[in-house]
Amino acid sequence: MQSSNPSVDSQDGEAFKSSPSKSALQRLPVWSKILIGLTASTLVFLGYFIFRFADLAHDFSVNATNPVKVAAIAKKIARFPQPLPEGYEFETAYSIGQDILNIRHKPDGQTITFLSGPYTQEDSKKALDRVSEQPIGGRALFSSMEKEKSRGELTIGGETMPYIVGEFGSKETTGQIVEGLIGCVSLKKQGKTIIINALPGAGSSYNLKVTTDLLQSIEGFEGTK
Repeated sequence: MQSSNPSVDSQDGEAFKSSPSKSALQRLPVWSKILIGLTASTLVFLGYFIFRFADLAHDFSVNATNPVKVAAIAKKIARFPQPLPEGYEFETAYSIGQDILNIRHKPDGQTITFLSGPYTQEDSKKALDRVSEQPIGGRALFSSMEKEKSRGELTIGGETMPYIVGEFGSKETTGQIVEGLIGCVSLKKQGKTIIINALPGAGSSYNLKVTTDLLQSIEGFEGTK
């Protein structure tokens, strides 16, 4: 049966003709087909990557504050007293090639960070001299010591820890300079080197005694790897 409305038939015909057909796609140059394929593959990959990144970031955040996992990493670093001295709390811990533990002093917000990695074949003083010139972890990640103010030594867990008090940060990366401490303990028997970095809480001045009180409570490093 023929349509009673020629104008409608004409419009439908034009719409059909203007729709992309399989033959039209087949007539595209090879480079266009490759580009379309790569674009589609890239979009699929990016979508999957974003989903996985968000998923991993969530898992990382949850695990970093999980009390059981934090305690397990703390035991790998040193024999901390249980519980910690009054005012201190385990904040976060994670392993990314090295074990990293953050302990917070609640009254003033000072954070003491322990970074435990493989033994560097150096004594504690040489290791400290080297790491003090490099970017460090903790809250000062990607910053370094800008100015040395004083040096000292402290016995922690039966080991001598040389340390430096100075100004840390970088106007280019963190946008601020703060006073803090960096120390180092090389443990040949345990096969690891521990870097300790202490930084004050926001709006607070650095208090060396807050750092040393925690460090001197460490009972030892025996049995840790």
